[in-house]
Amino acid sequence: MATLRFGKLNLQRSPVSTDFDHKTYAVADGVSWTETGGDLVLFDSKNGAYVALNPTSSAIWRALIQGCSADEIVEKLVEQFNAETEILNQDVALFLDQMVSRGLVLEIT
Repeated sequence: MATLRFGKLNLQRSPVSTDFDHKTYAVADGVSWTETGGDLVLFDSKNGAYVALNPTSSAIWRALIQGCSADEIVEKLVEQFNAETEILNQDVALFLDQMVSRGLVLEIT
């Protein structure tokens, strides 16, 4: 039986390329999600790990599963959160970088 791990996504601002150039991403096989209290929890069936997403990360995930490119995700978040594009570029870049490095999301273009 696999040990289940539960963690929170730790997005610390650090230099990350925000030159998305219309990159698109897809959820990796074996990853599922559920909504709990307005936020999302991801489950990676390959390693039994759960990841809790905060409201901003949940909004990014929802846009991602709708097929939005990284640029489109930023545009949606600017409208939704009435925040500065530069800040949201960093947030989206950090989120996608961590999701790809954890094997939860694949860069497809």
